[in-house]
Amino acid sequence: MKKAIILLACWAVAFGGKGMETDFMPLAAIDGGWKSERIQVYDNNETANLMTLLKAFHTAWPTEAVQSLIDEAGDRLFVSNDVTDCDDCSGHTYLDLEDFNCASFDDGMLGTQRIEARTYERENGHTLFAICLEETNVGQMPFCCFYDYDPATCTMTPEEVPYAGLKRKWSDSRIDYYLGFEYDLTLIVHETSPNGEDWFHHYYYNGMRHVYNHSGENSYTLDNDEDEMDDMGWPQE
Repeated sequence: MKKAIILLACWAVAFGGKGMETDFMPLAAIDGGWKSERIQVYDNNETANLMTLLKAFHTAWPTEAVQSLIDEAGDRLFVSNDVTDCDDCSGHTYLDLEDFNCASFDDGMLGTQRIEARTYERENGHTLFAICLEETNVGQMPFCCFYDYDPATCTMTPEEVPYAGLKRKWSDSRIDYYLGFEYDLTLIVHETSPNGEDWFHHYYYNGMRHVYNHSGENSYTLDNDEDEMDDMGWPQE
C-alpha cells in the first residue's frame, strides 16, 4: 500500500508539474541556485537511470546542451555521435546506459557549451547523480552539481560537492572536473596553472560518496597504457 501511494505521488509530480523547458537558463544562474532546490522525479522503478535523473534536472535547470543530448539520444541506451561524422548532430553526444551510466555533450566545432553527467549506486539503495557544466563563450568556469536520489520519495536532494575546501596548487589555476572513466569511478579535479602545468586531485568513490585520496601529476590510468585519452575529452596522463 505504501509503495502504491509513493508511485501515485510520483505520477502526480510527473503530469501535474511543469513540462520540459525550452527557455534555457544561463549557467551562472544554475551555478548560484542549484543547491537551494530539491527536484521531484517521476520513476516507476526501484532505481532511476541516468536519463531519468538528467531529464528531471533539466526540468528544473534547463540548458541547451542537455536538451541537445536528450533530443539526439531519444530512447536509445547507447549513443556516440559527432558533428564531424553525423550530418544531423548538433554536437558530440555520448550516452552509455548499458555499462557505465554516463553521458556527455559538447557542441562540437562551436565549442561553447559542454556537459558531463554520471550516476553512482549507493550502498543504501539511493543513487548519487552528478553533472558538470561549462560555457566557454561567456567565460563561465566549469562547475558541478551533486544530488542524492531517494527512490522511496522520488526526490533528488542537493548535497555538498566532494571537493569543497580543495587546496589548490596554484592560486590562479583553471579548474576542470571529470566524473570517472568506465569502471573507474574516481572523481578528478584537474588544475592547470597559467603556465600550462597540470595537477590532478583524486577523489575515490567508497560506495556512498567521493573522498579525497591523493594529488599528483597523473590523471586516469588506462588499461592499454597509451598516453592519450578517448574522444570524450578525458585528460591526458
